[in-house]
Amino acid sequence: MSLATKLRRVRKPPPEGWDLIEPTLEQFEAKMREAETEPHEGKRKTEINWPIFRIHHQRSRYVYDMYYKKAEISRELYEFCLTAKFADAALIAKWKKQGYENLCCVKKMVKVRSFRANSNFPQLCDKVKVGWDRKRGRFVEATEDIPIGTVVCVEQGITVNVDPEKCYRCLSSIERTGFAYCNSCEEFYEPDDLACGAFDELGIFKLAAHLVFSYPFAEIANLVQLPDPKVPKCAPTSLSTADLESVFQLTPFPEIGESFKAYQIQEAIAKIVKSLASDKNWGRLEFQNRVVAFTKALRIMAERCAKNAHTIYSIEQKESHFVRNTFIFVSHGVRAGEELVDSYGVTNKQHTLKQRTEFLAQVSGFRCHCDACVEKQNEDEKLEKSFNDVELCAREASCLFDISDYLEYMTPGSKDIENLIVAFVKRADAEIYNEKSFELWKKFVANAKLRGIEYDPYLLRPYLEMTMLAWNDEVECTETEKTSLLVITYRFLKNLYADLHPLSQIVQNLMAFVEKQSEDGIRTTLQKMKIVMRYIWSNRFEEIEGDGGE
Repeated sequence: MSLATKLRRVRKPPPEGWDLIEPTLEQFEAKMREAETEPHEGKRKTEINWPIFRIHHQRSRYVYDMYYKKAEISRELYEFCLTAKFADAALIAKWKKQGYENLCCVKKMVKVRSFRANSNFPQLCDKVKVGWDRKRGRFVEATEDIPIGTVVCVEQGITVNVDPEKCYRCLSSIERTGFAYCNSCEEFYEPDDLACGAFDELGIFKLAAHLVFSYPFAEIANLVQLPDPKVPKCAPTSLSTADLESVFQLTPFPEIGESFKAYQIQEAIAKIVKSLASDKNWGRLEFQNRVVAFTKALRIMAERCAKNAHTIYSIEQKESHFVRNTFIFVSHGVRAGEELVDSYGVTNKQHTLKQRTEFLAQVSGFRCHCDACVEKQNEDEKLEKSFNDVELCAREASCLFDISDYLEYMTPGSKDIENLIVAFVKRADAEIYNEKSFELWKKFVANAKLRGIEYDPYLLRPYLEMTMLAWNDEVECTETEKTSLLVITYRFLKNLYADLHPLSQIVQNLMAFVEKQSEDGIRTTLQKMKIVMRYIWSNRFEEIEGDGGE
């Protein structure tokens, strides 16, 4: 669409100062027409859309700078440009916020209303700083008290998806069958074979290949021409997955290089390199040079991913801190001067010292030096299995009294008590024992507290189950008990999940209907709550092994 056509659609003359910006906007329109009419033969849809996306971004940045940076146009003219669609109002709104000054796109962003970005590290909150020392390497420290429920980190990760029903890049649901990307992500480039499921079985190799194509070719080309980057021995000045330099902050795992000798990996490299022959950047390299460059870039990425990648088994994980490809970390309460830490998947309340040591060595490649591990502040006797197969005990129990007998036999505080309760409620006949199920979930919470687990995502399910049973009037509870359970559950979701859990809105709706005393609303909401809960925990809540608090 020409500039003149856009002006006619606004139906009012441009304000004073239009002559100053008109030539530049006309140039952007000409570039946009060239991009839209450029021959598409032999190009992927992502390659076709990318120039259009880039020009759209540059034009918005020009208008933004002319008003906010250079102050060369009036407020009236600036708003006229937004109305006429010469600039992206939603994108500019983000640029005006601290920490989002360099954002390139607002599509598919996960909105966290309570998050206040750090001026130096926009993915972190404004209550922390990043430091470095020889023992810990990089660390994050609170500059002031951080109350429980405060969102301390929000960052979009670079992800590889193997679920055909999710977008390969942003992990949102895809309504169109046969497509690897959603509409919002089609402007990004990736070889079709990778995006459409090839090499899924190669794990870290596929993630490394995806990383190579996630950064500008010029940066990757510069990377392979230099010696391997070394991990800086100082605090970083910036840190973001959007910045290739940040990858170099990760400690490499050189042993991964041995796997590149495998025939399967070499064959995959050859296929990908061959497919790049028609690429406007990679295609400029001769085949052998392309092999050398791609292999080196791939190795560097793989070495740094090997112990720093995180596996997501389900987008709706019950104890996760991520929404689609956006990782969200919430404070459990931190004092000023304390280091912010995150569980790597094992905790001293849920796993023995032996389990933690082996897991961290094999999966994350380091030995933990926290007080619990160094001073052996463990409760291993409560975490050791007292039954060979809890699942079998629950499944073959002839009646409810057998379960009660097992529980009486177990040591108070033993994790097997919680495992047995979870195994029991999975039985098909468990729902006929509503009163007993309610008591079992209460016992679950009380037993976990004996190991020091009190305000933790681990307890979310028990409170949700008790809330549902109480408000469905399937158990005898006073109105005070019912209200107390609902409030506790609501606070769990708000403070530990920043209201981003799949059940957050449902519980909020339930509270609203309770306040209005709407029986129909309560009943409908509880039905929906039950469906979502069964979906979240069905099949994937096999045993609470490894599902501890984060």
